Amino acid sequence: MGPKIDDPKIFGAGEGIATRKGDLHLRDMLDHAILDIRADGTYQKINAKYFPFSIY
Repeated sequence: MGPKIDDPKIFGAGEGIATRKGDLHLRDMLDHAILDIRADGTYQKINAKYFPFSIY
């Protein structure tokens, strides 16, 4: 196992999901899906199953 690789100059800040540059519909659908699972509690249930802290 090597050192943690997290240089923001190379990787940016935070996490992301890659989509095709012009696929705004897919991007919007992913954004909406994430907001939905956070709003209805699904995200919290999944998070609690695997982590003792919030990863968001």
